[in-house]
Amino acid sequence: IALGFGFPFYGEPRDSVSVGSDGWLSFTATSGANGNQRLPTPGEPDALLALLWDDLDPSAGGTVLVHADAEAGRFVAQWNEVPHYRYGGGGEPVTCQAILAADGTIRYQYRTVADEQGCSVGIEDDAGARGLEVVFNGPYLRDGLAVEFRPLPPVDWARLEPATGALEPGLNHATTLH
Repeated sequence: IALGFGFPFYGEPRDSVSVGSDGWLSFTATSGANGNQRLPTPGEPDALLALLWDDLDPSAGGTVLVHADAEAGRFVAQWNEVPHYRYGGGGEPVTCQAILAADGTIRYQYRTVADEQGCSVGIEDDAGARGLEVVFNGPYLRDGLAVEFRPLPPVDWARLEPATGALEPGLNHATTLH
């Protein structure tokens, strides 16, 4: 799905995203495991935004909605009353959304998550090597919660001299932070 703007993610500009029915978005993958994993994970999906990565089941009800607003520099994906997949049926529905802003901010909002304790929440890079895990299969999510990721601004106010170097064991050398 076209974002309608450039979105910076792990230093790479992105212009489109895939929305997985199982509570995730990806800038590279179009499919992935329906069961959540720890983050980061080398398996698909990579370049991952795990909003509520679990085995959700839109075929049993609810909808997955997207809205791209190029003018405002904002993209929203929402899982609306989508139940968890449960053998025999009866999974509790969740309503949550991921909001991407042109400045690189990612915001996850949880309206209703029932008693959700079996999901992954976080982000990971294209290789599945670096990431930020907020929670994995733990009691963290609750109704009304929001989680936000913001890119760090460049550090142009600090400089270390010397910037690199090596010392033999037992020696020391002064460095200056400007």
